[in-house]
Amino acid sequence: MRNLAFDKTALEWSCYGKLSHAFKRNLRHLFTDLDFSGRVEDAPLLEAVTFLQSLLRQGEAPRQIDPSAFFVSIIPTGLRDLHKKIDGLIGFQHPKHYVDRLIKPGRKAYGELICKEWPNIQRIMASLAQKDVTQANMVRMLGLYGRQNQTKKALWELDNLYRTLYILTFIDDVGLRQSVQKALNRGEAYHRFRRAISYVNAGKFRVKTETEQHIWNECSSRLIANAVIYYNTSLLSRVYAQKQAAGDHAAADIVKDISPNAWQHVHLIGAFDFEQTESQIDIDALAARYHDPDFWNRALVEAPDDSLT
Repeated sequence: MRNLAFDKTALEWSCYGKLSHAFKRNLRHLFTDLDFSGRVEDAPLLEAVTFLQSLLRQGEAPRQIDPSAFFVSIIPTGLRDLHKKIDGLIGFQHPKHYVDRLIKPGRKAYGELICKEWPNIQRIMASLAQKDVTQANMVRMLGLYGRQNQTKKALWELDNLYRTLYILTFIDDVGLRQSVQKALNRGEAYHRFRRAISYVNAGKFRVKTETEQHIWNECSSRLIANAVIYYNTSLLSRVYAQKQAAGDHAAADIVKDISPNAWQHVHLIGAFDFEQTESQIDIDALAARYHDPDFWNRALVEAPDDSLT
């Protein structure tokens, strides 16, 4: 045993690899709880870290903050105005044909290449649609070829075209922007909900192994969150059907815009019973209360702002 070489660095990286999934699941909690320090030259970076920590502790997303409030001193000069750069956009004409347009493409698309490789692209799309091959394996196989692989270049160019169309549609279509914003809000609401659940016991983990941490994460946040969302969805569905049957379409439209990611009416600090017993909650009786106009109006007044998406 004395003659065996011990690679400390390899062991450390092996441990990092095993713990990486746990770090990813709890990165936001770890980041907000850590104390950072550095040298004088690191002051701009520390200010940006402090700003991001305060942002996450308040449950806000960086995309919801005015861009002028961010610390830009640590961002490379070439990336500060990245949103103004449109070099990634392509068009079917040379850029000089778009001089009178507000948004101009950075170059001309390789349309001839896409048309030439279209049969191969169709075969790839058919294989993916029929699930004969996964996307990961397809990308891996295309990556095995050299850089001059024409089919791969055509696929990448087709992706550039779709991205250009989406960006232009996003800029021009208010409905699309609102839909994207709603989807992002739902995701943020779900993450806030899971943080509220996991903050029981002051956000401390009561685990000793990675397996226990995985079980704790799945049970303490995901399972409970999904159970509450299922309860909210069941109640909202019955109230929606009730308002539709009564002909109150204005109230039905309000119900459609209420997010099921709400937990203000749930007492999260307590004991959870996961035994296989029938539910004692009468959803129909709870939904019947909303048939009363006074109760309905009172519920709208008491509803939090973030329950509407």
